[in-house]
Amino acid sequence: MMSKRERILAIIVAAACTLFVLDGYVIGPLLGSLSAMNDRREQLQAELTAATRLIETHPRLEERWRHMIQAGLWDNPAEAEAQVFTSLREWSELAGLSLASVKPQTAPGDAELAEMRFVASCQGSMRAVARFLWLAESATSPVRIEKLQLASKQEGADDLTLTLHLSTVYRASRDDRRDAISRGGL
Repeated sequence: MMSKRERILAIIVAAACTLFVLDGYVIGPLLGSLSAMNDRREQLQAELTAATRLIETHPRLEERWRHMIQAGLWDNPAEAEAQVFTSLREWSELAGLSLASVKPQTAPGDAELAEMRFVASCQGSMRAVARFLWLAESATSPVRIEKLQLASKQEGADDLTLTLHLSTVYRASRDDRRDAISRGGL
């Protein structure tokens, strides 16, 4: 027979062992799954917010896409290249910039749309650069400024050099897609 003291000690040890087992097999996994559910809920909430934002902006983006197609989503790379050269020349003339060079660069496209990139270099005043950038950004043609670099030839002079990295898209024909696949572009 156990004394009163031994019984109390045995009850305390049994309770501690029970709490340890419950913590390891019930409480710990329950708290872990609760934490995982909260993380998943936050992830789903972020996805819902992004989807809602996309639904809200869809009409505006669709309208812009329709304008781009009407303005000239080109059917082959030669048309796209010629139109970008023409646009750059027009924008630089309207802005008062001297267009120094335009170099096309190849870029792989996806199944329906192919991308063509360009590097253009212009020279002129700050006002001319600002006007040129406004003309390029507000154009309806599908030309996007990806990167630009602005440098001054002399400190304090209003003679700037603008280097632009531009891209445009065109509808890739099946032959263009086949060529891109054979080059490893897709």
